[in-house]
Amino acid sequence: YRYAFHSSTWVVAGKADPISPPRVHVHPDSPAAGAQWTKQIISFDKLKLTNNQLDDNGHIILNSMHKYQPRFHVIYVPGKDEPAIPPTCQNFKTFIFPETRFTAVTAYQNQRITQLKIASNPFAKGFRDCDQEDCGPEAMTQLQARSQLRKTSPQSAQAAKEGGLPMSSSDSGCSSPARVAYPVPGSPSYAQPYLADYGSV
Repeated sequence: YRYAFHSSTWVVAGKADPISPPRVHVHPDSPAAGAQWTKQIISFDKLKLTNNQLDDNGHIILNSMHKYQPRFHVIYVPGKDEPAIPPTCQNFKTFIFPETRFTAVTAYQNQRITQLKIASNPFAKGFRDCDQEDCGPEAMTQLQARSQLRKTSPQSAQAAKEGGLPMSSSDSGCSSPARVAYPVPGSPSYAQPYLADYGSV
């Protein structure tokens, strides 16, 4: 579906736009042995998202105002001396974390978040065209305090669910997307590359 942010919540606004050809982001540290992956935090900070349907930089193409569920694939690559994996066996495992579901946007839909970002950005002076009362230091301090309270409050998850905040797992009972075996990257072998892709929900 296509969504709209209305009255502080996400609502269905129409049929989904055509899906772009799926792309997979291969982690830049892969392939690597399993021992290497477990040594440190695995970060996908190099992964880039775009809504440019003609992108030729390898970014993951998403449709704005659509919900997505990231999926993480761990692929086992047999070593040189290991027998090949039979075609009937899977050489990968897919992991889905419902809390990572998000709505792709090209602009903030919540005006309070917009003002908070502007107030916190020293390079955004040109955007500070609101009244002092609305986005002055005092108002922004209150907004930041509320934001911090949500993070620490035990009721924060329930509040986020009721408020329909974007980038939350407010939609329960999401079904797991079909698992697809992606081609295994070439040598070196005996490695476990990590990949990520996005499934529309």
